[in-house]
Amino acid sequence: MKKYIILLLFLFSVDGFAANVAPVITDPVQIEAAEDEREKIFAQLIEDPTNLDQLFKYANLSILLGDLEAAIGVLEQMLIYEPDLPRIKLELGVLYFRLGAFASAKLYLNSAKQYDPPTEVMEKVDDFLEAISEEEEPFEFEHLISGGFNFATNGNSGINVDIIEIAGFPLEVSEDSKGIADVSQLMSYSFKATQDLRHPRGDTITHFISFSDQRLNSFHQFDISTAVLSINRIFNLQGNPDFFLTRPVISLGGTGFKVLLADKSLLSSSRLAMDFGGSTSDKNYLSLGVYIDNRNFNRNGDKSGQITGFEVGNNLLFSQYDSVLELKYSFDKFHAKVPWEDYNLNSFEISGSKKLKKNWNMKASLSYKQRSHNEPLPTFGTRKDKVNSLDFGFSKLLHPCWFTKFNLNFINTKSKVGIFQRKNNQLGMEYSYLCLGPFRKWSYLSYTLPYYYSLVTEQ
Repeated sequence: MKKYIILLLFLFSVDGFAANVAPVITDPVQIEAAEDEREKIFAQLIEDPTNLDQLFKYANLSILLGDLEAAIGVLEQMLIYEPDLPRIKLELGVLYFRLGAFASAKLYLNSAKQYDPPTEVMEKVDDFLEAISEEEEPFEFEHLISGGFNFATNGNSGINVDIIEIAGFPLEVSEDSKGIADVSQLMSYSFKATQDLRHPRGDTITHFISFSDQRLNSFHQFDISTAVLSINRIFNLQGNPDFFLTRPVISLGGTGFKVLLADKSLLSSSRLAMDFGGSTSDKNYLSLGVYIDNRNFNRNGDKSGQITGFEVGNNLLFSQYDSVLELKYSFDKFHAKVPWEDYNLNSFEISGSKKLKKNWNMKASLSYKQRSHNEPLPTFGTRKDKVNSLDFGFSKLLHPCWFTKFNLNFINTKSKVGIFQRKNNQLGMEYSYLCLGPFRKWSYLSYTLPYYYSLVTEQ
C-alpha cells in the first residue's frame, strides 16, 4: 500500500493536484450519490479502521462534498499508520490552504517537497507556498497615476443670467462675469493600502491618500489642488439566518481633505462616517450611512461650520445584462457661524453601469440637488438652489498597465439669488497608468477632483 500511494504522487502530479482545488459539486444527484458512497465506506471503516484504501476514498468524497475538515481528519489518521506518504502530505497542505490555515499548510507542503517529487509537482507546491507568503503579508497595495484634459463651457464659473438683484435693485451682468469656455489639464495620484487584520471574519483597514491638480489655460484664479487622507475600518459581521440582510458589513472611517484655490488654502475638512450594509439577495444590496463633517473656509470664516447627514442606497444587479443600477438619497444639514449660511441639502441620484464589448464599460447618472438656506442673505435675500446634473462615462482597459476614461457632464444650477445661477457642460479625457512600482494588484481608484470643483463653484 505504501508503494501504491507514493506512486500516486507521480502518476497524478498534475491532474491529481488540480482535483484538490476543484470546486465543490453542486448537482443534487451527484451530492446524494457521493453521500451514499461515503456512508458505505464509513461502515466498512468501523470494521477495518486501518484500511488505507478506504480512508483515501473517504477523504476524496469528503473533499467533493465540501467537508474539508473531515477529509483532513482522515488523511492525518492515515499518516499515523504510515508516516511517509508524500501524496497525503500534499493533499493536507492544499486542504489547509483552502481553509486558510497557512501555518499547517506550509508544514505539509514543505514536507512533501522533501520526497523530491517530479518537476511539475514541485512547481505547483512552490506556487502554493508563494501564495501563502502573499496571503500572510498584512498589506496589499494599489495605486495609480492619471493625467488628462477637460473642456468646460463655463471655466470661469460665470453667472448664467443677464440681470441680478442687489438690495432690490436690478443690475446688469457684464459679459466678463458670464460663463466663458476654457480648457484645463488634470493630474492625480492615488495610493491605497489594504491591511488584512487576520480576523476570522475577514476584517480589514483601508488607508487611502490622493493628490490631484487642475490647471486652466486662461482662468488661473480657478486652479484647484486637493489632498485627501482617509482611514476606513471594515467589520464583516456574522450573518443571522433570521435577519433580513445577509453578509452584513459595518464600516467606520475618518477622512481629511484640503482644497487649494489658485495655490492658496480655500477649504479644509475632517469627516467621520459610519456605514452599514448587506444583501437581501444575490441581486440586491442595501446601505445606510451617517456622517459628521467639520468644514473650515479659510477665506470666509462665516461659511465655516458642521455638516450632519445620512444617506441610503440600493444597488440592483442584472447579471444577464452585465449591468448594475444604483439608487441613492442623502440629506445634509449645515450649521455655519452665521445663520444665513445655514442650509438643508437634499440629493437624489440614479446611476447605471454596463459592461460592453471589447473591454469597454459605460456608466450614466442623473442627479438632483435642492439646497435651501434657513435665513435670508444680507442684501441678496433668501437663497434656494436647484442643481440638475447628467453624466456619461466610458472607460476601457487598453493594456494591463493602461486605462482610459471619457466623461461628458451637464450641470444646470438654478437659484433664487442670481449670482449663484450657473450652467456648465464639460467634456474630459483621462489616461491612467496602473503599473507604477513593485505592487501585485491594481484597481481603478476614483478621481476625486470633480467633487471638489463642485464644492468651489457652488459656494
